[in-house]
Amino acid sequence: MKLTLLLVVPLLGCASPEAPDELSDLTRFFIRELVRADDALLADGLANFEAVMADVDLRSTNTLDRAWAPDDLHEDDVWDTEHPDIPADRCVPIAVARRSDHGIDLHLRSLVEPDQASAQPSAETYDRELIEGDADCFVDGSCTFIDTTNAITRSNPIYSVDYTMPKEYRRLEMEDGRVAVVGRSWLDRSWQSTNSDAELILSWVADVYIDGPDGILRYEAVYSHTFIPGADDTTIANTVRTSTNDTLEAEDQRITDLYLDR
Repeated sequence: MKLTLLLVVPLLGCASPEAPDELSDLTRFFIRELVRADDALLADGLANFEAVMADVDLRSTNTLDRAWAPDDLHEDDVWDTEHPDIPADRCVPIAVARRSDHGIDLHLRSLVEPDQASAQPSAETYDRELIEGDADCFVDGSCTFIDTTNAITRSNPIYSVDYTMPKEYRRLEMEDGRVAVVGRSWLDRSWQSTNSDAELILSWVADVYIDGPDGILRYEAVYSHTFIPGADDTTIANTVRTSTNDTLEAEDQRITDLYLDR
């Protein structure tokens, strides 16, 4: 009897996990829980995220109106991502949101394309390969998870670097039936520039897509630890903010070019 009580009492004290409702916590939640959270919990997080964004002017031409510096990542947020043995809180966090002109169906088609370069203005090449899941079934909703590896070349006057990056996407339905996607990517090792002392040391990225009647709510948060000679964290943060907004805009233009202007 005593053994039975010992087993039952802890179970009675267990509370169901709850999704956070603050932007920094939500962003960390999406990275931490992408794989292990059930659909209901992840959908609750997306609903809370949408509520946070309700008062944001997502079509503002001033990026600062829809940009944030989230709190640092914690080590338990990146528990299942292989990465260099450097604390995650060394990363500089920047996030940008935007209202896309296109619906979720077109964004789904775009993100499974093998050639992603036109959606990445800072990349010379960006080649995506699916290593788990199927592109067609992810687009039509008959499967809900894909895992990809991405071969990328970024080159500018400051550095040139070739690297690979894992990226995962999970598709689900909100409580009202709308489709949403959460994605995450990270560096599983550091990468050295081939033409300077610059180095990509750590990085995690959270991506959110939530469908709506006037286009999707699009959000990307970048946590990066990069060494660029002569650049401090403020300079890097400003650069990443501009680059992230450029990427969100380029995604829309890419969809127009690929699927609509034909």
